[in-house]
Amino acid sequence: MTECASFEAMLEAEDDAAIGKAGMTRDQLLAACRSIYPPAKEALGVFAIHLELQPA
Repeated sequence: MTECASFEAMLEAEDDAAIGKAGMTRDQLLAACRSIYPPAKEALGVFAIHLELQPA
């Protein structure tokens, strides 16, 4: 898990492909994140949680 100050900082620190759909631009990713969480919630900080599928 990584803590970031904003969605922009998260996008700078993380791999775009791990955040959104394949082919999404950075602007599209930022807009998608901000459509879910308003500025007041983003101001509290952003957590990037890394998940990895494990074989059964």
